Amino acid sequence: MITETSRRNTVKVLFVDDEFIEFRALKKKIADLSEPAVEVEYSPSIGDALEKIRLARFDLILLDNRLLPNADFRETVPELRGIGYTGPIGVVSTDISGGYFRNSRITASISASARTKSMPRRCSTSSANM
Repeated sequence: MITETSRRNTVKVLFVDDEFIEFRALKKKIADLSEPAVEVEYSPSIGDALEKIRLARFDLILLDNRLLPNADFRETVPELRGIGYTGPIGVVSTDISGGYFRNSRITASISASARTKSMPRRCSTSSANM
């Protein structure tokens, strides 16, 4: 049984990606973490994510840059902000060639992540109010 204290010390992450295999890979990567405890929920679409955010509190959202039908973070982040989510949003992508990545505040973080060979996907966190 989970105690109230352990729930408060758990980091709740919402992983939004239209490919379930990416969620499975993330779960495997964090399975070995001992501190802090991390609880990850999966959403296959921005619509599903919006519903989950309305019903529960999340400490972090990891958001696929491109969700079908061709929406990228410039469209989906404002939707998350529009329902009142103010926490950090990490944009996750296998392709960082778009000019909008080079022209934003997150370029340095993406470049640093790109040098990390153990991560198959690039990740950057931005708390911009898009």
